[in-house]
Amino acid sequence: AAITGGVNILTNPDNHAGLDRGHFLSTTGNCNTFDDGADGYCRADGVGSIVLKRLEDAEADNDPILAVINGAYTNHSAEAVSITRPHVGAQAFIFNKLLNDANIDPKEVSYVEM
Repeated sequence: AAITGGVNILTNPDNHAGLDRGHFLSTTGNCNTFDDGADGYCRADGVGSIVLKRLEDAEADNDPILAVINGAYTNHSAEAVSITRPHVGAQAFIFNKLLNDANIDPKEVSYVEM
C-alpha cells in the first residue's frame, strides 16, 4: 500500500496578480471548462491524500473500495486557443484512449474530472 498526497499553497500574491493581468483567471469565479463562456481558470489552496492499494490486496483485506484506477495517460493541448480553454480534440482523444485501453464501455462511466 502507499499513502500519496498533494498540497497546493498559494503564498505569493505576485503570481496571482500576474495571472490576473494576463487574463488567465476567471472573472466569474468559475472555470466553465468546454463552455463558450469560459473566461479563465480558478486557483485555490488545497490538500489531499489517499491510500492506494492493489485491488487484490484491498479485496483480501475487506477494505472499502471507493474507486479503481483502470488507466492513466497524459497529453498536451498545444492546439488550444489559450491556456484558459482546453483543446476539445486533445481532451476527447485522451478520454477515448483511456476507455479503449482499459476496455471500458463509456456508458459505465458515471463521473469524469478533467
